Amino acid sequence: MQTPRDTFLENLPRDLQKALLRSARPRHLPAETVIFRDAEQATAFYGLQRGEVRIRKIRADGAETILTRLSAPYWFGEMSFIDGAPRMHDAVTSSAVDLLEVPERALRELMSRHRALHDALVQQVCRHTRALYGVVDDLMLISPERMLARRMIELAQNSQVHASQEELAALVGVSRQSINRILGQWQARGYVRRAYRRLDVLREADLRALWQAGPRGEVPLGKEYLPMANPR
Repeated sequence: MQTPRDTFLENLPRDLQKALLRSARPRHLPAETVIFRDAEQATAFYGLQRGEVRIRKIRADGAETILTRLSAPYWFGEMSFIDGAPRMHDAVTSSAVDLLEVPERALRELMSRHRALHDALVQQVCRHTRALYGVVDDLMLISPERMLARRMIELAQNSQVHASQEELAALVGVSRQSINRILGQWQARGYVRRAYRRLDVLREADLRALWQAGPRGEVPLGKEYLPMANPR
């Protein structure tokens, strides 16, 4: 398997790469550790080196909605250093992680000396903003079945998805009961096999076809048609 590239770091000039890494301090965090919270003032910029982090919002009823999941290598937490405003979301470890933490003072000093770093952070903000607009569009316009198929394809590694139904529900923006119903239908058709905190993807091509279905909400899957619910 090809090792993912750290494109954020690679696109910086070599001297800036070295300076950023010198200013960072390594941290190891266990799963379910809050890295930062919504409405907090930013104190650091982070480089995820190993593991997975989820970006979430907590609704008024206490339920978690996952906006995205970050996999190493990935740099995040830059927006507040561009506009000076507090954090807008929580960042929580989904697994044990290794992080590089660049303190605010060091980052701002580098930004003042290196225009390339400022520009790279602005580009990162734009990428994240576009991605979040995509999440909003998905939640408003796409049926739960199609959204779940998309998330399954994105998360699958070696034809397995390591996530609980609660985590999938938070990613899709529906209840756990809805996820359980959809997965039950898919298992009956042979698309997936359910296990504890794991899903085996047996027919990825059919899930991909479901995600790519047209607006009518029907797509041929083998010899049958799977109707999809109206968009939420």
